[in-house]
Amino acid sequence: MIILLILILIVYGQDEQSDWSLEKMCNHYNGKFRKRNGIYDIHGDICDFKFFSTEKNYCSTHLPYSIRQEAVSDYVTSCQAEATLICQKEWVQFYGRCYKVTSKMMHFDEAEYACGVQGASIAYIHREILIRFWDEFFSNVYRVWADASEHFKSDLLHDKGDDLMIAFDGYPFNLPSRSILKVDGTQQKAFALCEYPPRITSAHLKYLGEMHSQIYYPSLSLDEGFFVRTTSQRRWNGDRKSDDEYCRKVMHAFVRTEGITVKSATPTERFLRTLGEFNREKYFSSLQDPWNTFYRTSIHYAPDVMERRRKNPVCQEDPNPLGKFSEYIDDELWGEDEPRMSCDSGTASTVIRLYEKGVEGVLETFSDARYAPIYCQDDYTDWIESDQDDIDLKSVTMRADKMEIFNSWHQCFSENMMSITDAEEFWTNFVGISRKCDAQANVHQLGIVTLRNSDEMKQVLFPKIFNAGPHNFFTIGIGRDIRAEKQFRRKMLKLGNNVTYYGADPIPYINGELYSQIGTYFPLAIGGKSGISNARVMEKYGYIETSMIHIDIIYFFKEILNITTIDNLWFDAEGEEFGNDFFDIFYQNGRFDQNKIDVCQINIEIHLTSDVPNRKREFMKFLKRIIQEKRYGVYFGDAYGHIRMFMFNYGSPYCVEKF
Repeated sequence: MIILLILILIVYGQDEQSDWSLEKMCNHYNGKFRKRNGIYDIHGDICDFKFFSTEKNYCSTHLPYSIRQEAVSDYVTSCQAEATLICQKEWVQFYGRCYKVTSKMMHFDEAEYACGVQGASIAYIHREILIRFWDEFFSNVYRVWADASEHFKSDLLHDKGDDLMIAFDGYPFNLPSRSILKVDGTQQKAFALCEYPPRITSAHLKYLGEMHSQIYYPSLSLDEGFFVRTTSQRRWNGDRKSDDEYCRKVMHAFVRTEGITVKSATPTERFLRTLGEFNREKYFSSLQDPWNTFYRTSIHYAPDVMERRRKNPVCQEDPNPLGKFSEYIDDELWGEDEPRMSCDSGTASTVIRLYEKGVEGVLETFSDARYAPIYCQDDYTDWIESDQDDIDLKSVTMRADKMEIFNSWHQCFSENMMSITDAEEFWTNFVGISRKCDAQANVHQLGIVTLRNSDEMKQVLFPKIFNAGPHNFFTIGIGRDIRAEKQFRRKMLKLGNNVTYYGADPIPYINGELYSQIGTYFPLAIGGKSGISNARVMEKYGYIETSMIHIDIIYFFKEILNITTIDNLWFDAEGEEFGNDFFDIFYQNGRFDQNKIDVCQINIEIHLTSDVPNRKREFMKFLKRIIQEKRYGVYFGDAYGHIRMFMFNYGSPYCVEKF
């Protein structure tokens, strides 16, 4: 069972950025292939094909992808096909699902197992044309096991068992080619045709929005999500959360919304511009007065909120704990002589007004906009991350031998790094050796999950025991980004674990209100010891070097918070406040040990200070002592000018048992 789960995680954990099968098909037909820019790109992989045929609907009947364009001229049919989803390498995509055939024939129960260990299942006949595509693509495959609805299983010419088979070569059964038959799977053999549904992507969500547009009101697909218009009779009832609930029902008509942030749209410059262009060129082109229209906008602040609150840089309340729409409203979006508030003064009184003098919409106060239509919005990254939860949370079932993996990693790292005496060489080689030893020791079997901020990655281990008790999470250096913290929070809630979050950053601008969405914010600079030193902090307009008062990290944990057990500690501090003497807190009999502070998981960045050579020497000294003491595993080394790594405490019985 453990091996099965590990194999499933390996299959699903791969992070392909484009669809391998469309690219292969495109190259086979000498087409022109354009690769998407990762899973967050709202445009999928695209291939332009040309076929010598004038057959009607040739593209849709010969290409198992979304057909964006089809044109016929001079006996040539041109097709533009898009793969909105992404299959892993060696898996072939047909109509939004991924398929692969085993290398040998087997009985039915063996086929189920062969697919299951790959995180897949026996292929299902979702549509009849699939049989033709399977036959044409998988060469030297005579028959395969399959599954189907009763529509396909009933009234078969060959019905001699309970297991469904597709015979591409029907001769052995006295049947035509591509016949569906039922046989005894314990007696007959066939190839296992496996299928799995690929992860959701931004391009596919855009596609679903376009399909919705063909049935209901047209939607707008932008990088920050897609926007769907509601009926013109939507009436605001005074409850500032009612619009969000209504929007969830609107979205649920064509996509699943469980665990997803859906709410009335936050007006942005791009949204207003696109809405204006759309209304002018498409939707209202047939009306006599195309610009005499408006849409109500719904910002989550009641009319009685104080003006200073409405002008905060991060102002939108988020009733959904999974939500991530915490953006201020640019005052430039307001019309002339309007109040220009960062946060709307009331959901009923503000509208997006479209004018004939230009294509962009603007925000206006309105005497009574209660009956105006609204736009609903979702967040692409929210969909994708929620879809990833099902994969990541399987990690709690992995029961690898922690100490065997640690000892293997430790031996590899010792052999490759301890003999290096030059600090520059040690710094340069760290990332390559880290990745080599992670792979050699099979560190992935520990179930470490990667979470992504906007510009970096964090690693975590989820508790391996049910109802693991209190869980303390610390972020030191917020940097206006808690995307990874929100991912962790959502996953832990799904596991039924409550986490207490503490965040410290000396710059309250944005950080304060941002972190307060998930936990307790402290406007403090935390350092290796109390004092005044140079720190690199993110101010309103970017990073600056400044002198700053900071407090000792031990004092912060033990005296201010009275906490001595820390499950997750994320360091993202970038200056002299974490001087070279900071490293000793991790040593045996160091300051954490002396104060009986137990830290399980650490994501840490080692930044270069003004004295670069000395910083690299201290890093080498630190890591060599960590290896000598054989207490922490140091995994997932990475470098972007500075060093990033994930540390796990094998010297703590609490940590080893919990994770």
